[in-house]
Amino acid sequence: MKIQKIYNNNIASALNDAGEEVIISGRGIVFGKKKGDFVDYEK
Repeated sequence: MKIQKIYNNNIASALNDAGEEVIISGRGIVFGKKKGDFVDYEK
C-alpha cells in the first residue's frame, strides 16, 4: 500500500493495489515513513 496522507504515527490514508483509498491503523505503523512510501499488508 502506498501512503497518501499521514495523520500521526498510528493512522494514515493509503492506496491499496486495486487503487482504492483505505485508512490503515496500528501502533507505530507509519513511524519514520513519508508520503509515497509503501507499507506491508502484514503490518
